[in-house]
Amino acid sequence: MGTIQKSGLWTTVINYTGAVLSGVSVAILYPIFLKPEEVGLTNILRIASMMFAQLCCVGNSYIVLRFFPFFKTGEKQYNGIFTLTLLISLAGIVITTLLYIFFQPVIIRYYEEQSSLFVQYSLLVIPIAIFLVFHTLFSAWLRSSKMKVIVPTIYSDIVLRLLLLVSVLFYALGWMSFDAFIKLYALAYVVPAVGLFIYCRKLHILSFRIKITSKIKEYFKPAVKYGVFCLFAGIGTMLVVTVDSLMLGSMVGLASVGIYGVANGLISALQMPYRSFLTISSPLVAEYWEKNDMKSMQNIYQKFTLNIVIVSLFLFLLIWHNLDALFLNVIQNPIYAAGKWVFFILAIGKIIDIATGLNCVILSTSKKYIWDLYFAIFLLVTAIISNRLLIPLWDIKGAALATTLCVILLSVLKVLIVKKFFHIQPFTNKLWIVLGIGIAAYLLISIVPVFLHWMLDVGMRCGLALVLFMLPVYLLKISDEINGSINRTLKMVFPKLKIE
Repeated sequence: MGTIQKSGLWTTVINYTGAVLSGVSVAILYPIFLKPEEVGLTNILRIASMMFAQLCCVGNSYIVLRFFPFFKTGEKQYNGIFTLTLLISLAGIVITTLLYIFFQPVIIRYYEEQSSLFVQYSLLVIPIAIFLVFHTLFSAWLRSSKMKVIVPTIYSDIVLRLLLLVSVLFYALGWMSFDAFIKLYALAYVVPAVGLFIYCRKLHILSFRIKITSKIKEYFKPAVKYGVFCLFAGIGTMLVVTVDSLMLGSMVGLASVGIYGVANGLISALQMPYRSFLTISSPLVAEYWEKNDMKSMQNIYQKFTLNIVIVSLFLFLLIWHNLDALFLNVIQNPIYAAGKWVFFILAIGKIIDIATGLNCVILSTSKKYIWDLYFAIFLLVTAIISNRLLIPLWDIKGAALATTLCVILLSVLKVLIVKKFFHIQPFTNKLWIVLGIGIAAYLLISIVPVFLHWMLDVGMRCGLALVLFMLPVYLLKISDEINGSINRTLKMVFPKLKIE
């Protein structure tokens, strides 16, 4: 097995482990031990810090990945690429921090009526964001110079999420006040940045010598130009899926953000396979562009869509048909039951988004990458307007509907642009068969009566999802990849089983 395959395998394992930790924290422990407005505060802090960090980075991680080959001339000769991106990040941190402090009165006025708790802790955004910046920067350095993807992924997906989980357990056990908990929550973001700093030093790729090389002079302007493009495209894309929570916090309150955040946390489970599939597929897309092999591009585009839809629909059936058990028997707080239909609405958009997700990679790695910026600006405006109109009408369901409409619109536009410029599209007849099986399974499971004991009911509905959805997909041999994975699993569990 090659290095890329091994890295892909371990990254997949780490991603799934991290997703489980995140799901346990966000969808179970936080709602059980925190008040809805306190859950909302953690969501607002995380989202605001991510936006802050995006501004500080000025697209640095993309700059490193795009321009590193032009700077490297030897084993340890990087000609100042790390110095360049470090200086840009430091400048971004200073400027963004000053702007954030300057606009504090505006932020306070925007949130003080409905989300006073966020106003109280809003300055925690600054340290969280700064350490996110260095975590992102060090990760990019490690990926580009040493092809190290596993350690950065461990810190972001396991270490950080484990620390966040432990922090809420400390609070639940009564070992600290809420004030101490939220500060420990912020402090958790220090560990991945410091850990990667030490790892970079160990690998001798970190230098504090500020030396303006000829390469820096040559590529400074194009690097900054590309970084700014990535900055705005990234912020626009991120805002489309986070502006709902930010506007809910101002217009409705942190309790609604908390309920919405729990539903969104469950949505993240649908993204687990997507991240793994994307990790495997992205290098292949780049290879096909290099060879101008559009036949293979079309093939991977369609296989990606088919396989991700199968896995995502199966996960949707598992989660959706067990939400009542989660809200009423595990969390045991009926207030979160309002998030059930939020999950349903968001899930529709998310499945469509990840089903066409490879078009993002195809477009951003092509010569037509500027379209990402156009889409980001258009969707950002659309997201703000739709949330502004729908939140007053339907509260958190309105926010979910606004986000889903924007996500579907973005997905359709990208599919059309990829079709127009590159003459490839992701849909096959097999995909419609899968959707038909999924709808039939959904309706059949929905009419099954609820068992008296919720744990038996959960087990029964999971079994029905396997029998009514995955079994037909397997028997009809719709996906070679899915069938291959199932056959390998069966052979591991039942070594004597003969499978063709």
